[in-house]
Amino acid sequence: MASILQSIQIKEKGFVNLRVNEIFGVNEVIWLVFMKKLLFVVFFGLLFSLAFAADNNFVWSDDLKEAKLATNNIAQQIISLRENGFKTTRITDEFSLIKQVYENNYLREKNGFLADYSLIKTKVAALNTLIALIYTTHDELAALDAAIVQASKELDVSAAKEIYLSAKQEYDDERYEFVSPKIDLTYEKINELQSLEAKTAAAYEATRKNVSAFFEDNWHYIALIVIVPSVIYLIFRKKIKRTRKLARLEANRAEINVLKKEMMASQEKYFVQQKLPESEYHIKIRLYAEKIRNLNGENALLEKELLELKVPESKIYKQKKDKE
Repeated sequence: MASILQSIQIKEKGFVNLRVNEIFGVNEVIWLVFMKKLLFVVFFGLLFSLAFAADNNFVWSDDLKEAKLATNNIAQQIISLRENGFKTTRITDEFSLIKQVYENNYLREKNGFLADYSLIKTKVAALNTLIALIYTTHDELAALDAAIVQASKELDVSAAKEIYLSAKQEYDDERYEFVSPKIDLTYEKINELQSLEAKTAAAYEATRKNVSAFFEDNWHYIALIVIVPSVIYLIFRKKIKRTRKLARLEANRAEINVLKKEMMASQEKYFVQQKLPESEYHIKIRLYAEKIRNLNGENALLEKELLELKVPESKIYKQKKDKE
């Protein structure tokens, strides 16, 4: 009986040991993974703590502090420009260079090397000047536009407006340094135009006064000069018309006779003397005939008008017979 109980105890003990080994055998892998993760977290935590402690121990120089303050100020001004609708492409490019130089100097100081902030100071000063110029030229362009509108009510400002548009284009291209000189040129052109307008107005006023004084002093002579010829014309206007038309008719008939003689001379040179080429002969005859036809048409109209003016036919056609 005792031996049976002893064997049972031995079996139970072996079974318990076997269960313990199985449990630890299954969880050993999980345990190892957990420990690796814990060591990884602890390792990087220590590295971060060391880096943080080193950064806290880093003492910023006055130049570095000034550079950081200056760059932050420029960044805020760029944001303000954008919020107000101004272009910032040029300024942003310049600011990127400043940031790069600042970061390089920061790392040099942090690692114990000598840093040079002269370029940052120069660039920051230039950017501050440029930003101030943006606002200044914007206001100057607005004032100039108002001046052009006002001046256009009294004179032609196209020449001044051309310079103004050129200045505005420089502003839109962010070439702010060239805006103010062109604004000054525009004002000079407006003043020049106003001065010219004033001189013209003064000359006109002086001329008007002189003319008025002349008429006031000589109105009776002027009246005679105007009235006498007018009266003479009213009295003799029909006779004058008849005389002019008869003279014109006589001149046309004389020209027709000359053209006929030229035609005869051309015919003689072509047919008799054979000195005139055929092509030239035909051209001349055609031109002479066309000119005579036009003159005859004009003469017919003149003869009709003379008959309407009650000029005797004998006088009209007598001239014709005389010319023939």
